[in-house]
Amino acid sequence: IKGRLGFEFVHPPDRERTIQHHLAVVAQENVGAFLNRMIHKDGRVVQVLWSARWYPENQVSVAVARDVTESERFQAVLE
Repeated sequence: IKGRLGFEFVHPPDRERTIQHHLAVVAQENVGAFLNRMIHKDGRVVQVLWSARWYPENQVSVAVARDVTESERFQAVLE
């Protein structure tokens, strides 16, 4: 949503861990993909798998996220 920080949408119990992951991305550590819960604009909680890269020349991180809620549920049924 325009004008809001992405961290505002992170499920509260996952915020600190997500911030630490972001700091590792900014430090250009090889952190790989990351799974956390986000609050969808309709209010439901979804599982999101994302990866991010820091671009120091622009002082910005770019992230690609994928809602994996259904696949996580399916995996839990299989286990």
